[in-house]
Amino acid sequence: QLLKLRRILSRFRENSTFDSKLEEAMQEMADSAREETGIDLEGDLFLWWGPELAIGVIDFGDFDENLPEIVGFIETRDVNASEDFLFLLMDSIEAEEDVKFEKGSFGGFTTYGYDAPDKDIGAHFAVTEKYLVVATSHNLLDSTLGMMENPRRPLAEKQKFKDAMESIDEP
Repeated sequence: QLLKLRRILSRFRENSTFDSKLEEAMQEMADSAREETGIDLEGDLFLWWGPELAIGVIDFGDFDENLPEIVGFIETRDVNASEDFLFLLMDSIEAEEDVKFEKGSFGGFTTYGYDAPDKDIGAHFAVTEKYLVVATSHNLLDSTLGMMENPRRPLAEKQKFKDAMESIDEP
């Protein structure tokens, strides 16, 4: 896939103005984000953002069939910088959405979140040693942090499962 992406980009780069147009578009996006949120993408976000990013749609029992529960993990290379970014992001959301984040805790983690009474979705955050964790509900954030604190062994590693698999006749 990487090779295919490189071939596609090389075709764009054959056009001598591609790099300058891409750079210009990225700068416009960064300027727009700074104006709208007060967040400097390069200085506040890219400073700590690691290479790992994962998003999942999860059902922990409070799943609404009209709106999925979503959890995201953004790897952090600098916990302090990611916390600074989170505070900037929450300030921006509070100003734009007229909401107030509540500080809480789960296990050894500090959590921040709000559930908008007039909306179907909230925003809930925690910074761990490795990730900025984002979730659409308080319960989902707590469940996710709980699994991070006490990971379960996969079923395939449990001896009873191995014994059961060995006892099954091959077709």
